[in-house]
Amino acid sequence: MRTSIWLIGTGLAASLAVSAAAQSLEPGKVVQPEEAQLHQAPQSELVAKGEALFNDPSIGESGLSCATCHQDFGQYKETFKKPYPHFVNMANAKAGLDKVNAAEMVQLCMVVPMQTDPLPWQSESLAALAAYVQDERKRFAEHSR
Repeated sequence: MRTSIWLIGTGLAASLAVSAAAQSLEPGKVVQPEEAQLHQAPQSELVAKGEALFNDPSIGESGLSCATCHQDFGQYKETFKKPYPHFVNMANAKAGLDKVNAAEMVQLCMVVPMQTDPLPWQSESLAALAAYVQDERKRFAEHSR
């Protein structure tokens, strides 16, 4: 019983520490540099790879996958229907950004809920996740008509 209480208390403390640290994020960690070009590949290949990554809980340190929050269009707001770049409450609240593109949104999710470093800007993984997020956005807009 003592061990269980200690573990629960420790988990809560760790959760609160992560939450407090995530409140303020240096925008430079997630804003795409002007010179940064995303990996180029056929869109269908990027979307397919992005879907696999979106569902992969090993992508970050938190044990969450993107789908943990966004399964069946969960947690998307009305602004997600708009083409990128657009306003995203989490980007504004965590990094003070008024608009983000799809790759920047992926980077924000990598740092905040996934609790890991941003992906390299030229990586196939970032391009794939950004392509999938854009595809997901279109399907969400169609789904919510």
